[in-house]
Amino acid sequence: MATEGLLQGRITDESLDLMRQRIGYPNPTVRNGIIEDPWNISASQEAIRRFAISNGDDNPLFVDPDYPATTRWGGPIAPAGFEMSMGVKRYPDMPDDIERPTRAALKGVQLFHSGGENFYYAPIREGVKLYVSRWVEKVEDKVSQFAGRSAIVTNGKSY
Repeated sequence: MATEGLLQGRITDESLDLMRQRIGYPNPTVRNGIIEDPWNISASQEAIRRFAISNGDDNPLFVDPDYPATTRWGGPIAPAGFEMSMGVKRYPDMPDDIERPTRAALKGVQLFHSGGENFYYAPIREGVKLYVSRWVEKVEDKVSQFAGRSAIVTNGKSY
């Protein structure tokens, strides 16, 4: 059989309850990547320049070392999205008696990322160090024509 050995998760009342116990704490199903530390601990003009170039952004505000000083910003600022390369972890501590039993919440259930919404309140300037926190915000049960049952897990993230 082609599916033999594959983990095939099911959305159950119990698995949803386990995920709901994680509200306010990190989501175990969200992967943060291979490295634990951010690519950039603090913003520097060189890091901003490399980020912009790697994204195909040739705006002189981000790539010209002399131009930012002549703008209203008075120095380098980072483009939107640069924060994703930053963020020293500051996740809420989860007690062991909640973490262990909820570790497998919705395990084996296919995940779909359906989007995000970002709000920027101030530019990231040279020398800034960001901290990031992530948590499960809410868990909803949904009837789905595609799969019969779906779970909508809304995750919060703040820098």
